[in-house]
Amino acid sequence: MGAAPTAAPAPAPRRRRRPGVTALGLALVVVGALGGTALVTQAGHRDEVLAVATTVHVGQTISKADLRIAHLPSDPSVKTVPLSQAKTVIGKLAAVDIPAGSLLTPASTTSTNPLTAGKQTIGLQLKPGQLPGEAPAPGTHVLIVASGNTGDGASSGSGSSKASGSAGSIQGVVLRVGAADSNGARVVDVAVDPSDGPKVASEAASGVTLITDAS
Repeated sequence: MGAAPTAAPAPAPRRRRRPGVTALGLALVVVGALGGTALVTQAGHRDEVLAVATTVHVGQTISKADLRIAHLPSDPSVKTVPLSQAKTVIGKLAAVDIPAGSLLTPASTTSTNPLTAGKQTIGLQLKPGQLPGEAPAPGTHVLIVASGNTGDGASSGSGSSKASGSAGSIQGVVLRVGAADSNGARVVDVAVDPSDGPKVASEAASGVTLITDAS
């Protein structure tokens, strides 16, 4: 007798296609690709913000020439002033000293001069020898000394200046330094306490000297 014929293997069951699962998988792949692209795009995005090209001293008016554009990675936690707000910054005053190259922040500018709050402004016409060889920058603290001061603490007028500065001097803050005329004289605006304003104005007629206050 011959060997019994071997039964043919049963065909493997065909897997049922599930269109919904396939579509979901494709959608996830597309979303993942788009998300990765968005992250790369966001990481490469840089905002145009304002920085200062030259040092701007406290109380100084900010001009267009003082500003430059800086490009920074987008970061909401960093407080900056966008380029689109440049027109609102020009003409304002520096609230603090802003070194060249620094980014401008909302707190960097003000509409009120912090140097003149509660002060009186006096204009002094000073000749060479009545102020330092290098004119003091706005915001510099100075001592205003009457030219008739003998240096022993005596000074014309009342003694209120002794409480304001050292003996025979009055403390002030430089607000503006004008350009030198043909003789080298400059007009320097200084802010002083209201109690010292009349005395400074009176002594200015006979001459005063500005000394940089290192205290």
